[in-house]
Amino acid sequence: MVPLMCACYGSPMSSTFQTRIREARTVNKMTVTELAFRCSVSEQTIRSWENGRMYPRLKTLVRLAGALGTTVGTLVGDKEIAREEPSESPEKGNDG
Repeated sequence: MVPLMCACYGSPMSSTFQTRIREARTVNKMTVTELAFRCSVSEQTIRSWENGRMYPRLKTLVRLAGALGTTVGTLVGDKEIAREEPSESPEKGNDG
């Protein structure tokens, strides 16, 4: 799977993103109109996200995830975020 990048830097997201938005909306029995209202965007914007013509900015992506009852990581399909663990510095616990 190709890593997904933030659209605000010009890198396209995978088609998985648009599929996940539509699936989450359908599972929640939500219309495009209702999701648009909850995200404070137009219906055309929602359709553009679902068709892969546009991608939300980070702030809007957070609202979108909240409206759909999911996380940003789930929407963008970034499994690595959940698996990453904080790395310890080499000096920590090193007496020598």
